[in-house]
Amino acid sequence: MTLDFSMTVRQEWFPAGLAFYRGTLLYSYPIPYRETKKTRGFKCTERCPARSFRPTGPWNWGVRFCGAGDCSAEVETVGTGRSAKLRVKAKRVAEWVDPDPSREVTPFPLPGTGSFEGQGEETRIDLVPMASAPLRVSVFPEFHDPLH
Repeated sequence: MTLDFSMTVRQEWFPAGLAFYRGTLLYSYPIPYRETKKTRGFKCTERCPARSFRPTGPWNWGVRFCGAGDCSAEVETVGTGRSAKLRVKAKRVAEWVDPDPSREVTPFPLPGTGSFEGQGEETRIDLVPMASAPLRVSVFPEFHDPLH
């Protein structure tokens, strides 16, 4: 028996924003990070340390809605097979900030499903299959341009 999955790129709406899929895989932005390990304390050992990840680069990206169905015209697929990435247009969302950078978790998504004004120049970011990024964003707020 053979299973064949469509490998078209599509977006799906979630309560907090937009997610990208290629076939059955959810794609995520891999946040640049610094990892620290704790080997002493509650249930921490040398063999099983507690690991902490903190962002060291931008993570608050917003994306455009590319329409229902196939997004292949708006999203570039780079590479093939397991190393395939999706290259999407994005802008930073100034409203999406970490209210407590001392926390050991990443910020929550923006509340609601509103559209936010993008900040700065539109750029392209690479998304990877979700499981390959230890610190990641998988659901993005939608940005809009105030002039459009």
